[in-house]
Amino acid sequence: MQITLGLRERIMAANVGQMRRLTAMRRESVDSHGAKDLGWDEDIEGAAAELIVAKYLNVFWNLETDVGDPDIGTNIQVRWTRRHDNSLIVRPSDPADHFYVLVTGQMPTMTIQGFILGLEAQDPAWVRSPNGRAAAWFVPSEYLASIDELPLFLTRTLQPC
Repeated sequence: MQITLGLRERIMAANVGQMRRLTAMRRESVDSHGAKDLGWDEDIEGAAAELIVAKYLNVFWNLETDVGDPDIGTNIQVRWTRRHDNSLIVRPSDPADHFYVLVTGQMPTMTIQGFILGLEAQDPAWVRSPNGRAAAWFVPSEYLASIDELPLFLTRTLQPC
């Protein structure tokens, strides 16, 4: 499912990404998963991915989420990667009762690859530890459910736009 953000939406995502980067810099935060050299792009594109999912679901996007808080509603986490052939990453510290949505590509047009419940992502066959980083589940996109099905699985109410 490809979604394109309009100019104002791109500006909003860029502003949110910049706020997040500046906040992390002020806190002198480091990536808790061992990634190196994360920069502005990751924050801006990640914010755009969240906005794309909220736009598709026609629900409120919480602009002020902190690390670990749901990106959308009370139980939706959005994971972004530039490459369309990458997997969705779910870590042991991630809530098992949240839904994880994989978005790929770059602004203005991104692709929602699908979603999986955190508990269902915990398949031993998907465990990897790339580059010496902590082990996590890397769910291939072909195992993700269609984003069209997500509203059927939600057990909590989302705030409509």
